[in-house]
Amino acid sequence: MALLLTALSAVLLPAAVAAAVVALGRVFGKRTGAPEAGPWWTASAVGLAYLAGHLAVARPSFPPIDVTDRIPFLALAAAVAAAVEAAVKPGPRVRAAVRFVLVALALGLILGPVIGAGDFPREVVVWLSASVAVALVAWIDLEALIARPRGADVLRALILTSGGASVALMIAESAVLCLLAAALTAALTAAWVVARGAFHEGHLSTAVAVLTALVLEGFVYATLPATSAALLAAAPAATWVTRIGPLRRLGPWASATLGAVAVLVPIGLAAWLAVSPSPSYP
Repeated sequence: MALLLTALSAVLLPAAVAAAVVALGRVFGKRTGAPEAGPWWTASAVGLAYLAGHLAVARPSFPPIDVTDRIPFLALAAAVAAAVEAAVKPGPRVRAAVRFVLVALALGLILGPVIGAGDFPREVVVWLSASVAVALVAWIDLEALIARPRGADVLRALILTSGGASVALMIAESAVLCLLAAALTAALTAAWVVARGAFHEGHLSTAVAVLTALVLEGFVYATLPATSAALLAAAPAATWVTRIGPLRRLGPWASATLGAVAVLVPIGLAAWLAVSPSPSYP
């Protein structure tokens, strides 16, 4: 019963927070003639909603003891960065730099305990380097997709990937990470629905940072296989299929369906490979 209540809280609480923040943003946005964008603080909706879900699932200690305790600070930093970015409206280079800092922060927070231990064998250096490289490549790819949006295709890809990560992490026997990924999925979905299909770039940057941390933690500290983690990182890139050649001329529904199916393929493989996990590292 307690587990069921925790699972419900992990989904319902972040969904309610995200919906409330975006809805209030729409109300106040109407006064400024920008109901879709809303005030600057609506950009922090996903970060604040995830933070609420995380607190419902696993209240962190301070100072952080477990690596999972570090993720709320990442979500809070992402929420603040999104709000400031929405208020100041910097150029694309500054926005990209801020998002790079967020992803670097995610990598540092999750890999910090391992790196801090020092004196590790060559095999560990290899998978550490590979983890960083995969995360950075996935981030660069998402930035390229965000820079050339086609509706809400990137947000849809992140929602599917976050939901798929929740399933893969459950199979990898990490109930807490599973619920945290579900909380992120609920926050993203609720923000999208209440915004009536519109999305804010701050929602995307927050989701990328938090999702990177969750998948990386599942790989390094749980039993999520390296192949599953890599497939989850690569899944949003499948969105490019709708932007190739004649497929760019598909209608909205056909394009959305094709993009969703393309993203679900690597996600399905990631979940399937997680059924028989291999050790995260030697």
